[in-house]
Amino acid sequence: MGLQLILGSSGTGKTTKIYNDMLQKSSIDKDRKYLAVVPEQFTMETQKIIVELSPGHGTMDIDILSFDRLAKRIFDEAGMNTLEVLDDTGKCLIIRKIIEENKNRLTVFGSKVKMSGFIDEMKSLVSELYQYGIGEKELDEMLVKSTKKPLLYAKLEDIRLIMVELKKYLEDKFIMNEEILRRVCELIPESEIVKNSYITFDEYTGFSPVQYEVIRMLLKYAGDINVALTVRDADEIDYAKAGDGLDTFGITVKTVNKLKRIASDENVEIYSDIILKENYRFKECSEFRYLEENIFLYGKKPFEVKDSERISVHVCANAETEADYVAYNIKELVNTKGYRYKDIAVVTADISTYHRVITEVFQKHDVPCFIDYKRSVIANPMVESLRAVLEIISEGYSYESVFRLLKCGMSSLERKEIDKLENYVIRYGIRGYKRYSNEFVSANEEIDEDINIARQKFIDDTDNLYKAFKKNTRITVREAVTALYEFVVRLNMDGKLAAMERYFRENNNLSMAKEYAQTYEKVMKLFDKTVFLIGDEMVNAKELAAILDSGFEDIKVGIIPTTLDRVVVGDIERTRLNNVKALFFLGVNDGLIPKSEVKGGVLTQGERSFLEENDIELSPGARENVFIQKYYLYLMLTKMSEKLYISFKKTNGDGKSERPSYLINTIMHMFKGIKIYDEDNIKCSNIADKITNIKSAKSYLAELIGGYLREEYDNEDEAFFRELYSICERYDVKPEELVRAAIYESSPTKLDKAIAKCIYGEKLTNSVSRLEKFAACAYEHFMNYGLNLQPRREFEVNSADIGSIYHSTIELFSKKIRDEKLSWKDIDDNRRNELINESVDEAVKKNGTGVFEDSARNRFIVNRIRKMAEKTAWILQKQVMAGDFIPEDFELRFSSKYGADAMKYEYEDGTTMDIKGIIDRVDYYNDGDSVYIKIVDYKSGNKKLEINDIYNGLQLQLVLYMEAAIEFAKKKYPGKNIVPAALFYYNIDNPVIDRDKILNIPDVIKAKSEEKEERIQKCAQSMVLDSQKVNGFINNKTILKSLDRDIENYIEKGGESLYIPVGYNKKGGFSSKSSVLTSYDMEKLMTFVHNKIGELGHQIIDGCIDVNPYIKISPGSGMSNGKTPCAYCEYNDICGFDGKISGYEYRKLIKKKDEEVWKMLRREVHLENEDTEGGVKDGEMD
Repeated sequence: MGLQLILGSSGTGKTTKIYNDMLQKSSIDKDRKYLAVVPEQFTMETQKIIVELSPGHGTMDIDILSFDRLAKRIFDEAGMNTLEVLDDTGKCLIIRKIIEENKNRLTVFGSKVKMSGFIDEMKSLVSELYQYGIGEKELDEMLVKSTKKPLLYAKLEDIRLIMVELKKYLEDKFIMNEEILRRVCELIPESEIVKNSYITFDEYTGFSPVQYEVIRMLLKYAGDINVALTVRDADEIDYAKAGDGLDTFGITVKTVNKLKRIASDENVEIYSDIILKENYRFKECSEFRYLEENIFLYGKKPFEVKDSERISVHVCANAETEADYVAYNIKELVNTKGYRYKDIAVVTADISTYHRVITEVFQKHDVPCFIDYKRSVIANPMVESLRAVLEIISEGYSYESVFRLLKCGMSSLERKEIDKLENYVIRYGIRGYKRYSNEFVSANEEIDEDINIARQKFIDDTDNLYKAFKKNTRITVREAVTALYEFVVRLNMDGKLAAMERYFRENNNLSMAKEYAQTYEKVMKLFDKTVFLIGDEMVNAKELAAILDSGFEDIKVGIIPTTLDRVVVGDIERTRLNNVKALFFLGVNDGLIPKSEVKGGVLTQGERSFLEENDIELSPGARENVFIQKYYLYLMLTKMSEKLYISFKKTNGDGKSERPSYLINTIMHMFKGIKIYDEDNIKCSNIADKITNIKSAKSYLAELIGGYLREEYDNEDEAFFRELYSICERYDVKPEELVRAAIYESSPTKLDKAIAKCIYGEKLTNSVSRLEKFAACAYEHFMNYGLNLQPRREFEVNSADIGSIYHSTIELFSKKIRDEKLSWKDIDDNRRNELINESVDEAVKKNGTGVFEDSARNRFIVNRIRKMAEKTAWILQKQVMAGDFIPEDFELRFSSKYGADAMKYEYEDGTTMDIKGIIDRVDYYNDGDSVYIKIVDYKSGNKKLEINDIYNGLQLQLVLYMEAAIEFAKKKYPGKNIVPAALFYYNIDNPVIDRDKILNIPDVIKAKSEEKEERIQKCAQSMVLDSQKVNGFINNKTILKSLDRDIENYIEKGGESLYIPVGYNKKGGFSSKSSVLTSYDMEKLMTFVHNKIGELGHQIIDGCIDVNPYIKISPGSGMSNGKTPCAYCEYNDICGFDGKISGYEYRKLIKKKDEEVWKMLRREVHLENEDTEGGVKDGEMD
């Protein structure tokens, strides 16, 4: 009976020694028990090792166990039915319950129960305390020592209360994982399994306090205990002085000292240490022998690298390219170097990130692998559906929660039904159980029957669960989980998961298949456990969701390797490797190696340090963890026997730059001659280096084509390209499609005329705005009006809705004045405001969607509209009062159907186009012989009539409106001479006037004190009127006085009208801001627009659908001012317009001087030789 330590550096054969000795003894003394204890994740590998070492290639006399399996064997031997083991999920549930019930007694933690992640942190601390043997007595000692630290003292008091209550709850019901080994210690003295047994411990880096207690009992009652530990230069360490953990091998030294102290305390013989010095693993590799002997030692002479292929350092753009470089190197080792996949391992310090990337990339390259990582099921569709349905109930059927459930794929709805339902819900702002439980109806349009069918299916799925929670404010956990289980059964989640499992199996995605195979059972166990532990607790849906979330987060799915010949992918701390020839070490970046210190937790790092200083042992602190990480690095970097590949990435998943770890510099300094290979710049000397299968061949062919387009191409690449192209052709991959896509060049697109007629019809009906859209970009017009592709309409107030309300308000207001036979010029302020507010209410109601009453924000928008409408009505009244024109027609509709014959165009092929539209307002002035017409179009933006835009077809509306209005006026005033007087935009706005600016006006400064406020108000009104004057064109100067009676006041002294776009300079001529045309130019302008509309209509009928957006270019500089229809286009993702691709070009619209545009316009209506200049300069009549 005694303790035997087998010590040696990595590669000295400790595992072989310990198991050869065991096999030899087992062959001699067959009556003895032989137990090989290893970490849980290494049990299968240990079985393989012993089978390979055994002469008979079997393990009949040897049991391979972990600590937990040993405990189970001893419990079974004793005939004890162990209590229910409380796992992490159970701990979370009980701790949550304890804190909820005692929140008034808990000083620090009582209010934190609903804080995200807090319960999990508390669970971890409780487990740690149990693991380190800290109970009530030890906590009392900690309290005494922390009296001078109030916050720590309060925390410890709360922790003690939670531990005491937890102990009461567990008594005779459950046992915690951390307690199992303590119970085993009580049974070991009577155990026949242990008695006189021969026990080995291998692959442990250290032991927890409770494991040390088990070893103590084994030393007392077993036969021989053999422990293999890895330590460099074991015979040179002064164990008496070392052991503070602040050294690379500090963890091993502490373990050695602790084991010997236990043996000494129990009077167990301590055999002389067996120290293995000869390194078998690196016998043929001097580089790795030097690495093992000198890693983390400083001041050593660098090693001259003889074989540059032994150790290599690589830099990659990101994790994806890193995994890609690993995959093709693995394929090269297997295909050309005689390796088996099982000879290769991949490790990283960030397995949670890399496991997804490696899975995808290795599948692409056909590299079989086993990833030593337990996958969380939190994103599984079943789990996500359960979380979503509880959110539906707690949030009252919000849009987000409803479609979170429906898009999981577990509901009764098909994908098409979900899409239709979602479009309707978004458009009409559906939310709340009441809206979903009643049939959708609309006063404005007919509802698609499929939408209500989908709605009913959804409400049938969730109705019983909703009613179970809403019957009472809170229900028991038992009732809630039962209702949730019935929801699961109703949706047949078990069957759907099974179908998904089959799909993944058929597509050779075995890891996903395993996850889906295990999820249902694990969720059902969580339901059972939740009811068993806290079934009588009262909860609402939100609280139940929080409770179950804790459980879902703890459910991990482990995957068993599906084949022996596979690459092992693992974590540098958890994964145990054996017989590895080549090792790939990924993600060697700062922040991962060393790991960034994890901040937070129930106890701060400072509080832990304080307890450690007072001889209270908890898990290792930050300083010791640095050396523990180095120890794990040493173990991992000395596992391979032939090749070591180390890599780091330049950027992380967010595209942020990453720095290499200090380990890269350490390796570079140790080995002279090692280079860092940039995998983004390496050119293959042999195409087979990178091509592992047809998928990767296609991928790299696309890369070479991209390099050609970027002009990164040479003769070597051309040879690769030809070979790849040939490979792809042999496997019918159609490489020509890749080439065609790479050298794609856009060309003008045109529909066949017959197809255009099918889409638009032989009788085309167009609005002016539609033609303007065609002039802006033919393809956008085709998407919108040809294919009728409409963006999803949302239940929100947008600029178009507000503009519609303004238009509707002013229309209703104008009609009320007319219908009540009121005069624009005589209506008083109170009556005007009453009418405008009535009109706002009616316009909002007329909107029909209810969006303006949906929220406080939207109601605030209505109030803003109301104030702006009052201001607008006042301004419009002032503008009407300023002249002789009377508003008579509002929202005047025109088309050939309404008698506007001029709006009908006929083409040679028999196709016709009818232009329709609505004129916001038409004002008339009758001087007896002639009737003058003024058009006013309301805009909620900042619209200005520009002759450049008219010429380019982008602003045709006002001019065409005038043509239609003239035709109507001829019928309205038969026998009268109808004269177009003015075309105006009025931009609806609520201008802000700077009071300080008013105070500096001379008239205000000179005013007497009693007159000053009145003068300020008058000036403010004038500034408002000036800022809100109409803009557009006026037909000759003779009509000016009818538009503004005071216009002549400005001729002599200069100045601008407050109402119309006319001003005078000091010489009495029109200023540059005036927009007065001659009657000649007005006529030619109307002719030009009429012809332009006919031309645009012909292009539509002819099938033009070019991707040809314009871009406006500033004169002189040739620089773009950024104005292009693409900025607001809904179809960018469809057209694929990209200025970098040949054939895609903007139509450059260079802004010309107005006089130049007028000349071009006249020329196009065949009046090139006319001398009349017209335009804005002199305003002369023709």
